[in-house]
Amino acid sequence: MHPVKPPGRTSRATPQFIAEMKRAVAVNPLTLGYGFSTWSSVRWGAHLAKVTGLRFGDDQLRRLLHREGFSIHRPKHTLKGKRDEPAYEKAKKQLARLKKKP
Repeated sequence: MHPVKPPGRTSRATPQFIAEMKRAVAVNPLTLGYGFSTWSSVRWGAHLAKVTGLRFGDDQLRRLLHREGFSIHRPKHTLKGKRDEPAYEKAKKQLARLKKKP
């Protein structure tokens, strides 16, 4: 009796999958109609599964990316552009003045 492979899993990424992976990495998710601007491994894997029909785990996706010369990094979250900068600077100066008083 031969071992049974779990359904829905493939052992190799097809050339179509690799080509789509490279294309998706270079594209901003917003241009593909998603509501986010940064890929995460989960989002990226879901997109590739939808487009190619092949689903890989996060670790395998990272290995495939690394093999093709890419890597996934955690995005740096900032408030720049989301806060009122003049009000922020004013409050920062006011706080500094309050801290100096005895």
